[in-house]
Amino acid sequence: PPPPPAPPPALFFQADDGIRNQARSRGLGDVYKRQFLHNQICIGYGGLVHMDWDSKVGEVSFVNDTDRTKSKMTHKKDFSMFLKLIFKIAFDDMHLNKLVTETYDIRPAHLKILEDSGFKRTKRINSSKNIIDGKSIDSIFHECKNLS
Repeated sequence: PPPPPAPPPALFFQADDGIRNQARSRGLGDVYKRQFLHNQICIGYGGLVHMDWDSKVGEVSFVNDTDRTKSKMTHKKDFSMFLKLIFKIAFDDMHLNKLVTETYDIRPAHLKILEDSGFKRTKRINSSKNIIDGKSIDSIFHECKNLS
């Protein structure tokens, strides 16, 4: 049989304009965001927001290119790789204690990727503020603790 195809080029971070202070971040606190590239084309961005330096906690933020999210396999690959990179940055480089997330309960594949990557579901909030297509959507919260 023919050899398996070569793996795709690695995804990586590219530095952007750096940390924004709370006064300039529209309520997000310190923000660490980076472009997420594939073959030197931006396919999304993400990082850490709502940094709590006293507790050493950051909230994970990730936005993938809309076309790439249409394929569950591509989105899973992109988001899983992003999480591996953000774990290294958050836990090994920044020495954070915990990462947290909030996800609307309309994204079951996204929630499964979080849980498969080590995040534990911590709570569900029923919210009349999250309205999508006329329906109230719950928020699902996860956390992942630094075990090292």
